[in-house]
Amino acid sequence: MKLTLKNVEINKVSTFMYKLEQKAKQSRSRTKFMRLLDEKQEEYKEGNDELLSMYAVKDEAGQPKIVDNQYEFENGNLEKYIDERAELDNEEVIINLEDYPKVFETLFEVLDELDIQLKEEDAVTYDRLCEVFRVE
Repeated sequence: MKLTLKNVEINKVSTFMYKLEQKAKQSRSRTKFMRLLDEKQEEYKEGNDELLSMYAVKDEAGQPKIVDNQYEFENGNLEKYIDERAELDNEEVIINLEDYPKVFETLFEVLDELDIQLKEEDAVTYDRLCEVFRVE
């Protein structure tokens, strides 16, 4: 089974999954899933670092310059960075669980049987996970 998420959703999914209290088997499945998500999160971070390297002002060491906790941009590069960052955020990534059919089944059951109150962003993330895992 292949799951499709957007780059910008990966961190929200990770945070949500870590909050869930799970039994041993469920926890092991979650851990395997989280490792796959972590790989995608690292690729996303590398993509953003590449954009910063292209568009941000550089310091003496050649690294993107930070002033007052913000990256510094000039000559219209902020707009270019924002546009390309939006594209990166919305890129779809594939989480391949074909080698882990039990992980998919276990996480499907966790989502299907989840019986807790969800608020705000957790509710939205849960809904998105149900969509991705095809839980009705």
